[in-house]
Amino acid sequence: MEPKPGIPPSPKHVEQLVKEMEKNNVKVVLAANYFDEHKVRKICSKVGAIPVIVPVYVGGAPGTEDVFKLVDYWVVKLKAAFEREKA
Repeated sequence: MEPKPGIPPSPKHVEQLVKEMEKNNVKVVLAANYFDEHKVRKICSKVGAIPVIVPVYVGGAPGTEDVFKLVDYWVVKLKAAFEREKA
């Protein structure tokens, strides 16, 4: 959602992002849990996308004690979102 790493999105950037997401029919958005969750959810709601907010680092959520469990966590969350989107 950020235009560049560490730079919060401006209203203009968000508007352009929403247009691009609509154009590309984005249905699921993967976001790191260190981003402002409210902003991610708000942008997703504008286009009808499902937000999948996950930790980026090992130990960032329960059940992510090593890199393998972390990647499994991402896959499970993404799979659930895509299954929800198809329903």
